[in-house]
Amino acid sequence: NVSQPDGSWTNDINPKAWRGTTIFGAIALAEALHYHGEVLDQSRRDAWTIRLDEAVGGYLYRDFKKSTSPI
Repeated sequence: NVSQPDGSWTNDINPKAWRGTTIFGAIALAEALHYHGEVLDQSRRDAWTIRLDEAVGGYLYRDFKKSTSPI
């Protein structure tokens, strides 16, 4: 994944690429921290936690819109 300035992730370096990848990366990172975080040194765990917050608390919370579509 390629980190973007707004906290999202894309699959390539094109800044206009689809950012929906962010949700999948966030799920994977959250599960890795939850289930295996204890094997990381504290500085790496802190860095990954901050990156997760940038994706979830930043991009996903701010920019994902609730759909009112019945589909």
